[in-house]
Amino acid sequence: MSARFPSQVALITGVCDGLCLSLARAFMQEGAQVALAGSDGRGGTAAEAIGVRWYALDLRDHEASRAVIRNVVDQLGGIDVWLHHASPPEGASAAAGLDDIANCARFLGENMMTPGKGRVIFLASVAGLFAPAGQALRNSREAGLYMMTKSLAVDWAPRGLRVNAIARGVLLDVANPPDDHLLGRIPLGRAARARELVEAALFLADDRESSFVTGEVLRVDGGWTAYHLFHPFDEAF
Repeated sequence: MSARFPSQVALITGVCDGLCLSLARAFMQEGAQVALAGSDGRGGTAAEAIGVRWYALDLRDHEASRAVIRNVVDQLGGIDVWLHHASPPEGASAAAGLDDIANCARFLGENMMTPGKGRVIFLASVAGLFAPAGQALRNSREAGLYMMTKSLAVDWAPRGLRVNAIARGVLLDVANPPDDHLLGRIPLGRAARARELVEAALFLADDRESSFVTGEVLRVDGGWTAYHLFHPFDEAF
């Protein structure tokens, strides 16, 4: 089968972690030129190690963000796919960033993405779909991101731009494996592998496979949110 994204450009922004690097590798393997952009000081070294371009990007500085996007376009020839990894690192301000993401989205949607071809994918967590205790700010921020996904999908549909999101559940971390109690809430009984989230992103970015999918929040959570509608009150049913 031919590469999914020959001669296309994918911009991946946000948290530069192992999942982000897996996404970059996968898009490269499918023929895309990939740019990584974020504020993590270690991101440049990681990007260089896998052979993709790195741009220092602080979303809180709106003018600087726009300058980085212009540089990506000038140096790589455009932006066909924008994937933003929105889940904040541990300890980060969970309420920050929604307006900053919206600024980039407006600029990209209005100026940088070819009508009929642009795809936007937001990657966040299932915390925006229900209310885990003690995470009010993060829950609210990610719920807002999912509403932004739907709103932009409606606004940009006449131009042929598609906007979707991925709501991830528990991600497998060998160094810090989830406890059995948490896994017991997931119907499939395990955490997600990074590749499973990567495949979801590739699907949403591929116009051959998802050309009529927009405004969707795709849950890749092993059934966790479906079950959580009742847990822990399932004994009553």
